[in-house]
Amino acid sequence: GEMVEGATVRARGVVESKTNMDLDGDVLRVVSGNDWSSDTNTNHVETFDASDIDTLAPIDHATFGDGEDLYATIFLGPKAFFVTYRRVDPFHAFAIDAAGMITEESAFVVSGWNDFFKAVSDDTRLLGVGKNDEVGQRLAVSLYDITDLTNPNPLITRAEVELAWSSSEASWDDRAFT
Repeated sequence: GEMVEGATVRARGVVESKTNMDLDGDVLRVVSGNDWSSDTNTNHVETFDASDIDTLAPIDHATFGDGEDLYATIFLGPKAFFVTYRRVDPFHAFAIDAAGMITEESAFVVSGWNDFFKAVSDDTRLLGVGKNDEVGQRLAVSLYDITDLTNPNPLITRAEVELAWSSSEASWDDRAFT
């Protein structure tokens, strides 16, 4: 039970939350976005070989959602889902194999954005808490089918609170989600 500090890696963007990093086997997976002063607005997903904690070596890197900000993120075994937003909300689905190789499988556009994801139904569905911005910014909960990463329309349903500019603590605090 002794904790030991290992090597340091520098992500290509800003890692804003604990859901932006994941260790799956010997592969460290990191998704990062832009800071507010960035001119590039490029998001990154990177993998690193973590089999030796003292020497983390890069494996693969991909960019996505150019010109958009990074919102909800989740890694689930060989899958990863990220939401970017700037007037439209692409729901990006990635495959990351056991060797750490990254493949973007699809990007589904929906109005608004998701701030937080929670896997449900034995990781076959994904709940997203966020906003629908078609009329103001209404709190919205979306349900996605994540069984097929190439599905061109993974959104199953969305429910909204009928109050403009509504919000939920679950949008920024995963402990508020039950």
